[in-house]
Amino acid sequence: MKLIKFENILIVLVSLFCTNITSCDDFPQDPDVELSGDISELVPSYSVYLMCQYGLGNHSINLEAEPLVFLDMDLWKLKVNKVDYYIDDVFQETKTTSPYTFTYESTDWTTGAHTVKANLTISGKDIDTFVFTCTKVIDNSSGSDKAADIYWDYNFVTTGDEFRLELCFNPERSFPGTKIISAKASWDGTSIGEKTSSPFVFTKTISEKPGTVHNISSSAVYIQGKENLTNQFSFPSYEICDTKSARYSYSICSRYRDYKNGEKLRGKARLFKGKDAIYNYGFELYLDGNQIAQTKEFPYIHEYLLTNLSVGEHTLKEVWITYDENWNKKMETSTTETITITK
Repeated sequence: MKLIKFENILIVLVSLFCTNITSCDDFPQDPDVELSGDISELVPSYSVYLMCQYGLGNHSINLEAEPLVFLDMDLWKLKVNKVDYYIDDVFQETKTTSPYTFTYESTDWTTGAHTVKANLTISGKDIDTFVFTCTKVIDNSSGSDKAADIYWDYNFVTTGDEFRLELCFNPERSFPGTKIISAKASWDGTSIGEKTSSPFVFTKTISEKPGTVHNISSSAVYIQGKENLTNQFSFPSYEICDTKSARYSYSICSRYRDYKNGEKLRGKARLFKGKDAIYNYGFELYLDGNQIAQTKEFPYIHEYLLTNLSVGEHTLKEVWITYDENWNKKMETSTTETITITK
């Protein structure tokens, strides 16, 4: 059996994952391919589907979620170690046994579009363990009584860098009169600050070694009407990057995924590129197949005015492109998510 290194088989592996091959022998150029190294960028976005069944009531939800894996895990000698579940970026529960079913009940399910996220940690004999993310949007918008549109922004870092966590707030997409009262954050259970006025930014100089995993948690208290309410954020598996790695992400700058025509869709693309990383990267964003943003410089924030869109669901496709040191295109990966137009 021939062991092929990651850097030499980018196109081969993409072809293997994306076609209906039932055996390595079905690939005539290389019948004995084994996976090794970092394959995280090669797994297609549609390899896992997050199936959600739920019932909605008056500010309540009863949810059951389960990831459906379409990769032939046995053929590629891969396994799912665990699945971490989040709702609106707040950690909920870890499942370690198949079928990794997650159940959730709440009587405080605020109006708007909420995101259920499953992070699958996948490992194999000779591959680098990686996390595959799949999401599902659940929308119960009525357009008037949303909670605070709070989201948390953070960067990727290595040893010696400054980690930065920021509470971001969109008052125009929140219940009228909503105000942030205070916020606090911690790193591995140790406080990195408390604030009672904007900007709500928390920083830490990283002394921990690359590859170590840490727990970030934060919360905000806000006033809505006559009530004091709490928004929480948790990232229990934040990993310190090394100097040879690259890590990127894109996120919509809102807690909610519902919009009206005339509103602006705003998002942020982030890239960490270690000083010894050899590849370059670009980002492109498409709405229903039409390109609405692109960049090769990071961090990158875009705004796009939503107009003349039909009421209902629309697809955002986020494309990351890998280039060599001379900016020749090597490969691209993509993920999709849904926004809902309500009016």
